[in-house]
Amino acid sequence: EVRRASCVVGPLGLVPPVLLTGSGAQQFAAEQCNMRVDPACHFTESSRMRWSEYRGRLDGVSRTVGQDWDIFSDTVGAVCFDVRGRFAAAVSSGGNWLKASGRVGAAAVPGAASTALQSIAVAASGNGERMIRSSFALRIAMCLTSESDDVDFDAVRRLAVDSEAGMIALRHHDNGKVELLFVHATPSFSIGYFCPASMPAPSAKVSLCPG
Repeated sequence: EVRRASCVVGPLGLVPPVLLTGSGAQQFAAEQCNMRVDPACHFTESSRMRWSEYRGRLDGVSRTVGQDWDIFSDTVGAVCFDVRGRFAAAVSSGGNWLKASGRVGAAAVPGAASTALQSIAVAASGNGERMIRSSFALRIAMCLTSESDDVDFDAVRRLAVDSEAGMIALRHHDNGKVELLFVHATPSFSIGYFCPASMPAPSAKVSLCPG
């Protein structure tokens, strides 16, 4: 019901909102659907314990540039290419631990953490706020989309560094080949890949930034 209501144009051509969060989202959902759930059902005991642990760490240290925040965030993403030549990308993230109430992360913003065009798909992870401001995934896709095979990989690396992010991408070449690319400015980046036509099983690796 909520999804259907979000697609219906209202009186006087009033366009329904694309993205709501916080009390506004709760009010919209309540007006469209009588099915309500207890907010407590979205939390588990283990997640509460992790929150308490991270809250304690935050209270014990100052938030400075360069602090190791790797323990506070995690994202999963995927890119794929099917036999019909269609590209797709998707990401899912719980966001940073201790994030501000009402925060909308990069996973929910088109072009920030994922994008798919006619011949390329990109999924990314990293500093969500910087990725949103830079439209990171979309800009990466534009860098990698070229009429020739001459890609400015230095520009791709600069984007990753500036956005404190990493990405995986599938890129289609005119000769029919599909190339898997990745780059990251995060301390580590895990990659898995699988091609049913040429691989007996999926493969995975962890890439570490030097230093």
